[in-house]
Amino acid sequence: MTAYEGFHGETMVLQMVPTDFNRYGFDLQFRMSDRDSAREVALGKIGIVFINRTDRKVSPIPSGFMAKVEAL
Repeated sequence: MTAYEGFHGETMVLQMVPTDFNRYGFDLQFRMSDRDSAREVALGKIGIVFINRTDRKVSPIPSGFMAKVEAL
């Protein structure tokens, strides 16, 4: 993650986009910036993996979730 300085009183804008889909998950990339100046404050990426609640093992991405993502 890349981090820059944010200051008290600034209003931050957070943008997130899912990327790099595979059978079991995807990356969620984000960017945070100051609303007024558009100055970048942070960049990052989080890995998301789906887990079956019953056996607690990695599970394929649910089709309903993918349908909602594709509709965006």
